[in-house]
Amino acid sequence: MGKKKSDQIVYKRESSAPVTAAENRKWKILITDDESSVHKITVKALSDFTFMGKGLVFLHAYSGNEAAELMKAHPDTALVFLDIVLETNNAGLDLIHHIRRTLNNSITQIVVRTGEPAHAPEQNLIEAYEINDYRLKTELTVRRLHTVTTASLRTFHIKSNLQRELDEKRIVERSLRESERRFRDIAHSIGDLIWEIDTRGRYTYISKNAQTTLGYPPEQLLGTGFTSQIDDPDPDTLTEIKEAMAGTTPFTNLEIWKIKKNGNTACFLSSGKPIKDDNGVVTGYRGVDKEITDLKSAEKEKESLMLQLRQTQRLESLGILAGGIAHDFNNILGAILGYAQLLRLDIKDNPKAKRYTGMILESCDRAKKLIFQILDFSRHNKPDTGKSAISPAVVTKETIKLLRASLPSSVRIKTRIPEAEGAILADPGQLRQVITNLCTNSFHAMEKGHGTITITVRNVNIHPDHFIPAPGFDLAFGEYTAISVKDDGIGMEEATREKIFEPYFSTRRGGDGTGLGLSVVRGIVTQCKGYILTKSAAGKGTEQILFFPTYEKRRQTAIPNGIPMGKGRGKVMFIDDEQMLVDLGRSMLERLGYDAVALKSPLEALETITKDPHAFDAVITDLTMPDLQGNQLADKIKNIRPDLPVVLVTGLSSIAASKKTNASGIDALLSKPLSMNSLAQTMTTLVKKQ
Repeated sequence: MGKKKSDQIVYKRESSAPVTAAENRKWKILITDDESSVHKITVKALSDFTFMGKGLVFLHAYSGNEAAELMKAHPDTALVFLDIVLETNNAGLDLIHHIRRTLNNSITQIVVRTGEPAHAPEQNLIEAYEINDYRLKTELTVRRLHTVTTASLRTFHIKSNLQRELDEKRIVERSLRESERRFRDIAHSIGDLIWEIDTRGRYTYISKNAQTTLGYPPEQLLGTGFTSQIDDPDPDTLTEIKEAMAGTTPFTNLEIWKIKKNGNTACFLSSGKPIKDDNGVVTGYRGVDKEITDLKSAEKEKESLMLQLRQTQRLESLGILAGGIAHDFNNILGAILGYAQLLRLDIKDNPKAKRYTGMILESCDRAKKLIFQILDFSRHNKPDTGKSAISPAVVTKETIKLLRASLPSSVRIKTRIPEAEGAILADPGQLRQVITNLCTNSFHAMEKGHGTITITVRNVNIHPDHFIPAPGFDLAFGEYTAISVKDDGIGMEEATREKIFEPYFSTRRGGDGTGLGLSVVRGIVTQCKGYILTKSAAGKGTEQILFFPTYEKRRQTAIPNGIPMGKGRGKVMFIDDEQMLVDLGRSMLERLGYDAVALKSPLEALETITKDPHAFDAVITDLTMPDLQGNQLADKIKNIRPDLPVVLVTGLSSIAASKKTNASGIDALLSKPLSMNSLAQTMTTLVKKQ
């Protein structure tokens, strides 16, 4: 059975030689036999054979192992002529199993040719092995070999076509599965709702993120209408959607609001296009709803910010105007107050005139406080404001005076403000704005602008045994000052009450809101380590209670009313850019007994002191002047003579001006309009130091 290598016929195509591209277009036939003569006879018998216009290319193997390697290298082999007895008695049978099972090749035709039928009977072989034909070598004439080859190649052709179609189908199915998985992953991972509806507008598909976006399981929405979740639909939008569907045209980025399962609403940009069958008939629509609720909220917040910006700009303009008016009015008031004080000194023996001047002085004092309030409200001294120990009772009373002028007479203001209340650490200007804002809110809550606002200031001792105002009230136990603003307006429902501290929330529309939002009010109170408590119910009015930690008990320091006339000693320079106040300053100083030099120009004053630095015992200068500010003049004077006392006179609040004082080395501060009492006390103290 085995052949010596010298006996083997070596043909042009051996197992190790590659098959050319041209030969790849022919039918491949593997001849597996250990007798070289069989190879030669088979090739010669089929040398001119063609099937379906293609010739043959032969592969030769002399053992089962060689055949296995060739089948692995040429899986498209159409036909194998196989001898059973090769290197072993069963090598051919083993090769059949290898081709069918190991290589999983079921289409290559296997024709057994044997010279020893007793060793492998035909019936047993066909039943036990997947072969296609069984022939004895002696019966394979040229004609029969052609017949067997033709039948085998036809079968291979049919099976290979079927196999190709199956492979293509598997590829398509696998591609479809991958595409479906990709679509499903995308649909689940993005936040957009992907949907399909039929021609009646009912959902036939909706992506799973409907659960997280709308709160509904997708299966619950199937069969429901596309517009069933739309909240208060815009007729124009619905019309556009219906017209698009009726005309089978796409629609893009139509804004709709949908109701979630929890009752909240969400905004979507909806886009869709028609679904058509193979005949071009529209069977429904497919589209995407992109949620833009956060974007709409951001746009709304932007509008609120722009509204706040415009309101701030209006208030800033008003503040600049008010500050300018207050400054000019302060100078005029200073002249009235100063000359009234001088006049009172000259009419000691006229009780009636003395009473009249007393009323002028009292009115001037009220006007002076009003000017400071206007300056605070205009934020004219904003860069210099800060927290200080203030009396909430005094600030509240001052604020109410302004409110009475700004609110209509149909609104009554009732107050319960004891005289002796503790101090708190706060910015007086901010506290005034907070109270004004709360009172303004109360006014807007009154139907037809009629009602009563009750303002109360009281001391409160927060103690666990007897004072727990409301859930969430988290202040530490101790002493507090409570400022309450209560109205008998329309009140608020719980839903509104929960939103009042949200940034830019307002129950008023159209841009007519004024002052600070309650979120900013709460911010100011929180900065003071306080708390704001809201009590309100629909139809029962609203009460806002501000709690501030008590800082200290306000100590009342008596200010002597007597003016030590004519007892001043020394030479004093007085500088102001208003001639009326220059004359008044000279008169007041001379009345107090000082030798006064009054100048209108700060540059002239500086030149005078430069010439003779020791000619004066003190300098009094206005803060706001052309050419040279008062604090700048003070710096230059101190450079010339460090021990010369300098007094700054200003229309700003004491808190604002004190920072300028500390920064410039000024020795004392007097506020406009100038008081004889304060001037006398200050000069007595400073000149004594000399």
